[in-house]
Amino acid sequence: MATVFFIYGLAFFILGVTIAIYPKKHSKFWLAHNLWLIASFGILHGLNEWVDLLIIIQKPLDISSLQIVKSFLLLLSFVFLLQFGIKSIIEVNKKSPILKAIPVIPLIVWASIVFSSDQWFLMADVWARYLFAIPGALLTSYALMMQSTEIKKIGLSRPIIYLKLSALGFFFYSFFSGLIVPDGRFVPATILNYTMFAGTIGLQVQVFRTLCASVIAFGLIKVLGVFEWETIEALRKSRDEIEIEVKQRTHDLNETNKELERQITERKKLQDLIVSAKKEWEESFDIINDAITIHDKDFNIIRANKAVTKLLGLSFREIIGQKCYRLYHGTDSRPEGCPSCLALKTGIPAAIEMFEPHLDKFLEIKAFPKVDENNHIFTLVHVIRDITERKGMEDALRDSERLLRESQRVARLGSYAFDVKSGTWRSSQILDEIFGIGKEYLRDVEGWAFLVHPEFRSQMVKYFSEEVLTKKQRFDKQYKIVRLSDQEERWVHGVGDLEFDENGNVVRMVGTIQDITDYKNMETEIMKAQKLESIGLLAGGIAHDFNNLLQGILGNISLAREFTNPKDRISPLLEESEKAVVQAKELSYQLLTFSKGGLSDRRATSIRSLLREAVSLSLSGSNIACEFNLPEDLDPVEVDKVQIKQVFNNLLINAKEAMPDGGTVEISAWNVRITRNDNLPLKDGNYVKISVADHGSGIPEKNLPRIFDPYFSTKGRGSQKGMGLGLSICHSVITKHEGHIAVESKVGVGTIFHIFFPVSATVPFDEETAKNKKLVTGKGRVLLMDDVEMVRRITGAMLRQLGYEVEFARNGEEAIEACRNARAAGLPFNVAILDLTVQGGMGGERALRELKKTDPEVKAVASSGYTDDPVMKDFKSYGFVNAIAKPYTLEELNGLLSELHLDNS
Repeated sequence: MATVFFIYGLAFFILGVTIAIYPKKHSKFWLAHNLWLIASFGILHGLNEWVDLLIIIQKPLDISSLQIVKSFLLLLSFVFLLQFGIKSIIEVNKKSPILKAIPVIPLIVWASIVFSSDQWFLMADVWARYLFAIPGALLTSYALMMQSTEIKKIGLSRPIIYLKLSALGFFFYSFFSGLIVPDGRFVPATILNYTMFAGTIGLQVQVFRTLCASVIAFGLIKVLGVFEWETIEALRKSRDEIEIEVKQRTHDLNETNKELERQITERKKLQDLIVSAKKEWEESFDIINDAITIHDKDFNIIRANKAVTKLLGLSFREIIGQKCYRLYHGTDSRPEGCPSCLALKTGIPAAIEMFEPHLDKFLEIKAFPKVDENNHIFTLVHVIRDITERKGMEDALRDSERLLRESQRVARLGSYAFDVKSGTWRSSQILDEIFGIGKEYLRDVEGWAFLVHPEFRSQMVKYFSEEVLTKKQRFDKQYKIVRLSDQEERWVHGVGDLEFDENGNVVRMVGTIQDITDYKNMETEIMKAQKLESIGLLAGGIAHDFNNLLQGILGNISLAREFTNPKDRISPLLEESEKAVVQAKELSYQLLTFSKGGLSDRRATSIRSLLREAVSLSLSGSNIACEFNLPEDLDPVEVDKVQIKQVFNNLLINAKEAMPDGGTVEISAWNVRITRNDNLPLKDGNYVKISVADHGSGIPEKNLPRIFDPYFSTKGRGSQKGMGLGLSICHSVITKHEGHIAVESKVGVGTIFHIFFPVSATVPFDEETAKNKKLVTGKGRVLLMDDVEMVRRITGAMLRQLGYEVEFARNGEEAIEACRNARAAGLPFNVAILDLTVQGGMGGERALRELKKTDPEVKAVASSGYTDDPVMKDFKSYGFVNAIAKPYTLEELNGLLSELHLDNS
């Protein structure tokens, strides 16, 4: 075996050295330039076999160092072999040069296997053969065969034999050197190994390797000898022949190419025309908005455009081949009046409009028969248009025309057309009703001017002549007319657009005239309400400050009466002063009513009893009688009884002054239903209408629009009458009660006031009679918060008179601090009287919210000069235990505090 190893190594070593010293820089073949890799393989592999021979000879000795050298040489030789095969394939097949880096991958695999095994020298040998020898030898064999093919093309024969011989040697070498490995305990080394080969063939594997090495070395060395001279000679000889052949073939090819180019150009033009025509047809077919389908005579769809898919909501695959009536009509048979059937029968186009519940659409379907050269129908073209929108528009147009007629009737809006040349105008029925004219009325400019109110006539004729006809401006005016039929005065709004001829002359005016009398009346009411509201804001502020002043006066009077003997001469004076303050308080209450509407204590009330009470108080001792017409079934109304009594008191005072010699006032009431058709500034609903009629002197027409204005009066001024607030307060109270007041009057006949109150859903109840409270001395600590120093001083004196300890605060911040200090000192307040409105500071409502954060059980009483403040009437909802309105007397304050039982708290 030593001889075999020596020859084996010698063959490859000689091959490597021979290739290394061979001058190949002039060679024209790529194989010559890559042979240095084969040379490297041969030298290294030869050395590997000789080291292996040395290991066999020195077997008894320590061979670990030799084993390392052997493994390194074996691995490196196979790497050069694999690199040769890859590099050659790259140059032959023009592959990416990056393939040269492929050996890196098996190197990594080899290293990971070898260094993880306890038999590394065995694994290094085996896996170097698996990973590098097999692919390297096979790729080299393939490369040599490819080189022989290239050489054959140029007419060389001898090198081909040697190249194929070498390729065959590398091919068998890949099996004998790659697959057959030393015995190992892993697959495939357990199957394909030295022992198996020797047992099967009867020879050692090294013999076959030596044979392959010898064949490879012989073949490649022989190729080297012929590469240079034979290649160059053959190339020179073949070059001349090829040049002649190339020239001839080039000439023939040029002629052929010219003909082909001409034919190709003509064919391409024809093809482009065909493609363009087809594309244009298909684009036109698909761009049409109408759905188009082509059917055969059995009603099968054979072609459809995109609009069909949109109409049916199906894809082309779901449409083609289906029966048209199934898709369009949702039926299994042709519908009645089918246009396709009619077209097939008559040979002429047919159409139909029908609603398809299957698609929820109105469709217009047209069928066009297509005939062949024998005039036989072979297909049908269907054009389907979705006319749902058009049908909807037609229905909408009819509805619009009907609604226009109806809306003109409801809106009292008439139309006209004026012809300038003839000077006449045509009018609609509604306009005739507005003017109160018939068909026989002369409809010219003079006829229109005659209908205009005398106060507006000259102005409107001038406006029409100068502004509209001369300056060519659009007609747009509000003016009064006098209806011809009943001489009733009405307000109208006229609008007209001008039409011109080609020279710019006015030839026609078309427009509308609307009866706006009711709108004018409502506009007057709105302006009146706005005027009252703005003045009311001022009145509310005055009333609040006035109540603070009255508190000082009334408090001092109450205290003075406590310190005065009823028999003293000053006692009656104090009593009269207190009455005067009470009257001033009522005046303040009227101001608040005027400013806020007095919605402080609205309750469900029987209007019958309320009217009788008001009349009893207002007409007592007068020479005026009252007649009632009050049905038993009158609905209850939700009102503030005090305020409504004041309203009727004001109306009855006016009635008495209108009938100084006596007379009768008639008061009637009934349930009514109000709708928008009544043209009243009220919401639709149920109301109680009350009429108060006198037979006095009446109100002049010029004064009627102003009777509800504040401070408007035709009476003399004085302490008891003529302040001009009576009817203004009536209007304010009723409006804030969501009601309405109106007046009718004729001089010398009398006046009627009509009042509307909304019906209450609550059943009215009787109020308990207030009980008189005796003055009781109390005990406890009271915090009084008020921003007016006089109120603090007087009310403090009243509280001390009643037996209470008092501390003061000017605003919410001081009140909170005082309560905290008192609680910290162990002397908390029993009650806090908090003013709701503090100028420039925290008011009582907010102060109480802050106090309850630290003392949820705190007792507080709300106080305010705004008697209609929501907190005053719903104090519990805001956390207060009670409320007292300024000004208040000592008795009222005593009654409130005694109810709280402060001495027991």
